[in-house]
Amino acid sequence: MRVLLYIVLMILFSPLLLIGIPFYFVPILLRRGKVSGTAFEAFNGRLVYHLLGRRPDAAAERLAKGLPATNPVCRILLFKPLILATRLSGHTPVYLRYPPPHPAPMGAMIGLRCEFTYGEAFTFGFPDTPDLAGGLEAYLEEHGLTLEEAVPFGARGEGRAPCGGLLLARPVAGTD
Repeated sequence: MRVLLYIVLMILFSPLLLIGIPFYFVPILLRRGKVSGTAFEAFNGRLVYHLLGRRPDAAAERLAKGLPATNPVCRILLFKPLILATRLSGHTPVYLRYPPPHPAPMGAMIGLRCEFTYGEAFTFGFPDTPDLAGGLEAYLEEHGLTLEEAVPFGARGEGRAPCGGLLLARPVAGTD
């Protein structure tokens, strides 16, 4: 019965989801070559787990406010319906279960990526532009975060500049 209610709710919310898709993809496409959509997918998994209360991640919540594909409109139109359908129905689809079931089906890859790859750090796409280089340290300090690693995407050896990357950061000890 829970699965059926979840499906019905998602069908009812589908107009919101369809309207929200451009609010997610357009900011990434407008920054093509500067923002990594792949990195956003990993980050969004962490954010949705946090919003559902499955995996507390206050740093992801703080960072989401400043990232292009997690703008407030996107969060209302894409994330809220998903969270409401999950909470109202009592059904959690496998792709939203955290910790993921073991052995894990293919749908649990988001959870596995969070569990095994990133541990307690988090990732997000960042523009590979000089203006961010000066502002990144200030942004992380302002939000109580410390940078552990920055990994650029793209192959400089192929004559291309990196097209974004991943930042792994953690809350500074003593912050939430």
